[in-house]
Amino acid sequence: IFDSETMPNWFGMPEDEDLPSTYTVEYVRAWKRRNDTGWTSLFNGENLDGWVVKCLPQDNDKRGYWKVVDGTITAETPPDSKHNYIWLLTEKEYDDFELRMKVQTYASSTGNSGIQVRSRYDDEAGWLDGPQVDINPPGPWRCGFIYDETREAKVWLWPDVGRPANAKPEHAPKGWKWFHADDQDVWNDVHIVCEGTRIKTIMNGVTIADCDGAGRLDDEAHRSHNVGLKGQIGLQIHPGKELLIRFKNIEVRVKSRERTLRILHRGGYFDYECGETISQRSPNQL
Repeated sequence: IFDSETMPNWFGMPEDEDLPSTYTVEYVRAWKRRNDTGWTSLFNGENLDGWVVKCLPQDNDKRGYWKVVDGTITAETPPDSKHNYIWLLTEKEYDDFELRMKVQTYASSTGNSGIQVRSRYDDEAGWLDGPQVDINPPGPWRCGFIYDETREAKVWLWPDVGRPANAKPEHAPKGWKWFHADDQDVWNDVHIVCEGTRIKTIMNGVTIADCDGAGRLDDEAHRSHNVGLKGQIGLQIHPGKELLIRFKNIEVRVKSRERTLRILHRGGYFDYECGETISQRSPNQL
């Protein structure tokens, strides 16, 4: 049961001496609308504040492969570079969210990249676990496929074809679009939705993957690494090969998981759902 003394700490509402002794439904609705943050930028366009580079110790001298160039997060590896995975991860963690950004790639790149969601780097093991949205300049038909980097898995989540080499151009949906910027300044719109065990990817307005990972993203292996349903957002430099890729306009919108808030109001109770469903109950109905 929540009143004006207990509710602010639980629901994130401000503590204020002028608050009513019990919250009205209208008050909560108005506060919720007023404090809906919507989209939040993850990149300030100037530096990598809010991000952290993760890699094996032998690649510490290559952390600079991640840099900020002309207001973009840029990953650039020189020819013949001998490197393992080098990750750029958000400091914050997210569970249910929408992620959108613009990505620029080049046909001349022979290397691979990707966007990690709900992932986590294990410093001791030197491995990052969690699902990845593939960005593959050498074969752009694969952009938007979902791969599971988790050490016990290492298979495609979508399409569900097993090991990396099993993904083929015919698995890409009809109408897929991906543009390279070798001859023109073109960017790709990337939109990712993570909700429960579901991950959906939309590339340049075309839905590529809509994957329900129930039984996989929430299995024992993912739970043991605390990934799959919650974790960091990240960007990847794949081992070996040459890569130039840029990211900008990176924004996240957190989605509220369903929960019920019970409000004491004028001697009765209101059940306040995230879906705006409200029902009044008297104490003897509880």
